[in-house]
Amino acid sequence: MSGPALWIREAEVCELLDLRDAIDALETTLIEQAKGQAKNMEKTLATYGEGATLHALGAVAEARGLVCTKTWAHTPGGANPLLLLWDAASGELQ
Repeated sequence: MSGPALWIREAEVCELLDLRDAIDALETTLIEQAKGQAKNMEKTLATYGEGATLHALGAVAEARGLVCTKTWAHTPGGANPLLLLWDAASGELQ
């Protein structure tokens, strides 16, 4: 990654992401998954405290050269997910 991390909230993602582009990317990646070129990491979940949970999931898109994880703690006060995207070959944040 050549610059600092980009920190944006879900509302900003909705403003910046074109829905048609997102659907096209999902369709393409599902086809890649059927060909064995993309994989999902099983979601993991841990409970703690009074109804709080820690979540982690991820995916590998080999044909695109990308790996990604999403993690978050869901608490009675809410949740703030963190999505990280890396170059699959170099491990560099994207």
